[in-house]
Amino acid sequence: MNQFDRIVRAIAVILVIGIVAGLTACQTGQMARRSFPPEKRTALQPGGPHKGTAETLTVIVGYHYRVVEKQPSGRSIQIEGGISRFKMKPDSMTLHIHFLDDQGETIEQRLIYTLGNRQGRDTFIRPSRTFNTTLAVPEETVSFAIDSRTRLSRGRR
Repeated sequence: MNQFDRIVRAIAVILVIGIVAGLTACQTGQMARRSFPPEKRTALQPGGPHKGTAETLTVIVGYHYRVVEKQPSGRSIQIEGGISRFKMKPDSMTLHIHFLDDQGETIEQRLIYTLGNRQGRDTFIRPSRTFNTTLAVPEETVSFAIDSRTRLSRGRR
């Protein structure tokens, strides 16, 4: 193997490592920069419980939340609720809460509910439609939004 072939292989390996590292970084909640319009945002109010409803393309979610101030600094949110209605039949679905800055841009995204692949279909046990979690609130957070990612059912197989 000559010197040129070694250089080409080294460059190829470096490119593959760079691409894999870049794609991995895109999968984290920190990298999911997304903007939400004002009508999709919920102002983060201290105390609680505060009630709300979020509508995504595939589900309607009812929730209530409480914001707790931690000493010496920081906040956490205790959010609970559930799926009120599915607009479409999902094979799988995840619900995320997006903590937003004053421009409606995502600061951080966190998972709050998941419905597994065909979970509960063909069984007598139905999956839970509720969630209850406590999360740390990023310092710059002004509001939040709830969003879903859904894989739709193609009918019985």
